[in-house]
Amino acid sequence: MKDDYFYQRENIPPIDEKHMEQLLRHPTILCGESNCPEDSYTGQKCVCILSVFAHITHYEYYLELVKDKVESAFVDLIGKDN
Repeated sequence: MKDDYFYQRENIPPIDEKHMEQLLRHPTILCGESNCPEDSYTGQKCVCILSVFAHITHYEYYLELVKDKVESAFVDLIGKDN
């Protein structure tokens, strides 16, 4: 089952940096279900996340990249005011 593989902590597949770059340029669209992207009761990720990322660590890495990109954009924006 894909869910089990997504969460397992052994044999984690390597992160595809090109895939991550593509996702930063063209972010994944969440499905909009009420539990998307995470069911607060089970803590499991939605199928739209499972279909885009090979492993939970890839999704976590992607979230860090997005955070870094947003922070960098704010720094650039603040720098333009000077």
